[in-house]
Amino acid sequence: MSGFLYTIECIDKDGNVKWTEEVHNIIPTDAQNYFITASITGGTRYTTWYVGIYTNNYAPVASDTMATFAASASEVTTYDESARPTFTPGSVASGLVTNYDNAAEFTLNADATVRGGFIASSSTKGGTTGLLLSAALFASARSVLNGEGLRVKAGMQLAST
Repeated sequence: MSGFLYTIECIDKDGNVKWTEEVHNIIPTDAQNYFITASITGGTRYTTWYVGIYTNNYAPVASDTMATFAASASEVTTYDESARPTFTPGSVASGLVTNYDNAAEFTLNADATVRGGFIASSSTKGGTTGLLLSAALFASARSVLNGEGLRVKAGMQLAST
């Protein structure tokens, strides 16, 4: 199956893993079109991607854009970092690329319920512009306490069927 797989870890104040969630994504239609345009027809290409987290119980759909997704998902912005953390991919091999060696990290500065994650072309916390590359809803709501951290690892694989 092609797409992103997210692995999210909650890190408590002592540095211990409190919980882990693994979930597969949806790649919205605009992002699918972007992949084809940027790689095959010579369209504009984004060079940097950013990771976000959200709180509403919202299952992403193919028609989502950053504007519609932001309105439905309600991004969590109560973290110390001034912008969305960068998605920093490693080398591509066998149709797979991940940020596992340099995971996106969030340090929460208020209690939050986190229900999902996403990757977008804009670094602006709470922003509604840019391209929504991927989004995923967790199996259940997860509590993250003030001072705890989230480590988001994501990998994308293209597979032949």
